[in-house]
Amino acid sequence: MQINSTDFSHKNVWKSPGYCKIPDILGNAYLKPDPPVQLDLRPADFSKHVSKRPWYPPNPYDEIPPLTPILKQRTKTQ
Repeated sequence: MQINSTDFSHKNVWKSPGYCKIPDILGNAYLKPDPPVQLDLRPADFSKHVSKRPWYPPNPYDEIPPLTPILKQRTKTQ
């Protein structure tokens, strides 16, 4: 069977098995998203961002305390 280019009508066009039109049953059920809103932020004042101690050490002491000397226990024979 040969198909001529002039024979193309709506009935002669081959469609894959299982082809069907899905009806739009939801219609306008979904809400349209709101347009993005521009936020009005106050201007940044960098003079307020200054602090006296911007970093706190984990140890409240500035220096590591020295270790106590190791004391050897004397035995009775010494």
